[in-house]
Amino acid sequence: MSTPWSQRAANLWHHWRRGTLQRRLRSQLRRRRRRQLLAASQRRADSFRQLRHQGVPSVPYRLPEGPELTLPTDSHLAAEIYGGAFELGEQDFLSRYLMPGDVFLDVGANLGLFTLRAAGRVTDSGRVFAFEPSAKTFQRLHQDVERNGLHWVQAIQAALSDAPGQATLHASSSGWDAWNSLGAPAEGDGYAQEEVELITLDAFLEEHPAAARAALIKLDVEGWESRVLTGGGSLFASAEAPTLLVEFNDEAAAGAGTSGQALYRQLAELGYDLLLWDSDLRQLLPAAPKEHYVYENLVATKNLLRDQERLS
Repeated sequence: MSTPWSQRAANLWHHWRRGTLQRRLRSQLRRRRRRQLLAASQRRADSFRQLRHQGVPSVPYRLPEGPELTLPTDSHLAAEIYGGAFELGEQDFLSRYLMPGDVFLDVGANLGLFTLRAAGRVTDSGRVFAFEPSAKTFQRLHQDVERNGLHWVQAIQAALSDAPGQATLHASSSGWDAWNSLGAPAEGDGYAQEEVELITLDAFLEEHPAAARAALIKLDVEGWESRVLTGGGSLFASAEAPTLLVEFNDEAAAGAGTSGQALYRQLAELGYDLLLWDSDLRQLLPAAPKEHYVYENLVATKNLLRDQERLS
């Protein structure tokens, strides 16, 4: 039900008297633009899904930083990326945060959207390490790295965890690859079991010391985030620990036997401040803990002043 004109006029008068009218109008304009963007994105995603039925296996998708991402038409994630509204705030944060010469770790790289955008930002004077355990998804990631000539990107076919070994990955065979998980998948169906290698971040850093200079780590592993933090305890406990972009999703976390609240506490105990990136304000804002996380990506940092300077 729409708001009556009399109520709208009263609201505008209230904000004019308080001197907040301009801010109110800007907020309304942002919401309207966001609705329009989401509607256009949905139309584009729907048109992308039709391509599979037309026998088109994949579509090239040029990223702002230059590399070209290959979007397979059998992937629900690819459709969301093609739509143009997928994790725009997170992409904006990464693009503004990373600089030439930086080191970036993409833990849960999937098709490589963030890997390739990061590669374009850090340039060949930096390094990107991308972790993806699923054989099919890793092959797609690796092919795009090779196709774009990104010799400063290293793709690793393994899952980070709290201990080395082998584990069963639930890998989708019906397009739900973004929800592949070592726990119970949170979305989709048609999952097959795939044995994958587990490594710890601490052990990986011993063999690849360049990765220890990471400025930013993206951590999106469908509920396995807590175990990755445990396996990288030496790095994450350091006062000079890298800034993190971490997914909070209680449904995925429950499949791995944990919760968003537990992940928040673990990061806080490691000395991290949890924040939310506001793309409109271009600021990091405090993110208080929630009782339940549906789907949210938070920034975890130990040096807010440094990060604000990077993002300004």
